[in-house]
Amino acid sequence: MKQLPVINLSFVEIGGVGEMVYRAVRFPEYIPDYDDDGEIIKPIFTGLHAPVSGTDYSLTGQDLLVSLCNLYVKLNNPDSTESISDAVWDWCRNNIHPYDIDSLCEILESEKNAHITFMDIIEKDATFSIKRFIKDLCDLGTVFELYYTLDSLKYEGNVNNARNLYYEGRLRDSLSFLERYSK
Repeated sequence: MKQLPVINLSFVEIGGVGEMVYRAVRFPEYIPDYDDDGEIIKPIFTGLHAPVSGTDYSLTGQDLLVSLCNLYVKLNNPDSTESISDAVWDWCRNNIHPYDIDSLCEILESEKNAHITFMDIIEKDATFSIKRFIKDLCDLGTVFELYYTLDSLKYEGNVNNARNLYYEGRLRDSLSFLERYSK
């Protein structure tokens, strides 16, 4: 299986995203669940085990991007048998909450015990669909595969990545823009 060259990411190549300070939300735990649209990930927290928000994390934009690209590579591998929902659950537990960060930060930072006062609102707003996460993850992974393929073609003259850009993935097939040149 072709690997996304995530080890090549640098601050310059990704437009300064690694230098920026991002607000983040971390929940103490998540559980996979189901609703009408399928599998969801729901945050779990209590008065004593509160979610935290702010910018006091060592996770940079570059770390986050590399982590997401690695997750994409792992899950999109056609030979992978890892549970998609378990992988998303694990990623959220070990990184940050992926959606609605600004609104969640505003609620959590509005008062000292906001996680108790607004528990139902926070839980509802922070619950997300695994389908949505996977779609967004695939969009991100596909863009970076194409970017690095074109970058290595332009600056290094590496035609092998371009010729091998297309593959059939577990979640999504890669782009076939350059497939006709593979022979």
